[in-house]
Amino acid sequence: MIWPFSLLKRKEEEHAVQKHRGNRSVAEERIEDIGITREDAIDLLNEYVKNPGLRNHHIAVEIQMHALAEHFQKQGTENINPDAWSTAGLLHDMDWEKTEDTPEKHSVMAAEILEKRGVHPAIVKA
Repeated sequence: MIWPFSLLKRKEEEHAVQKHRGNRSVAEERIEDIGITREDAIDLLNEYVKNPGLRNHHIAVEIQMHALAEHFQKQGTENINPDAWSTAGLLHDMDWEKTEDTPEKHSVMAAEILEKRGVHPAIVKA
């Protein structure tokens, strides 16, 4: 199974990334500072997502990602920060309304915005 996000990787994938890059992958370290508060993430979401139904979707994904992080922690998976997972879920499609007609830009725009704001790279890539 390939994980759909960079916040959790299987050990084999971590080692492949480490060997390829020659340094530690993001998944090998616990994310202590995610680079954005929930309040700032909500403000960012409200700035880019105007549709109330889509906002509700983002909040639902935030809740699901937090639950998944807690589940994996209980299963013994190390280096999981539920706040990082929650934030990734909350902001996962924040650029959808702006890139709906240009799908090749979808997620690229969000990544650029998050990088400029200093959000942790694992969340930017998620």
